[in-house]
Amino acid sequence: MTSEPLSPLSSAGRVPETSDSADTKERLLAAGAKVFAELGFDDATVRQICAVAGANPAAVNYHFGDKQRFYAEVLATSHQRAA
Repeated sequence: MTSEPLSPLSSAGRVPETSDSADTKERLLAAGAKVFAELGFDDATVRQICAVAGANPAAVNYHFGDKQRFYAEVLATSHQRAA
């Protein structure tokens, strides 16, 4: 049985919710990749990304420090996954 890798985003455009901190971080990274790709760094907001991730609006700052560091981590993670 062959199966395609599942996208971290659900069909509604939201990342499935869990309560684990590591899962929250992964949901934020997946949501950040989606929102940054659609809107770019300047137009994307942390609040939008957290809404897509189903996370508390303070989660980006908690896990990454600020929007710029979060963006850098999204890019690094996307690059690592593509390699």
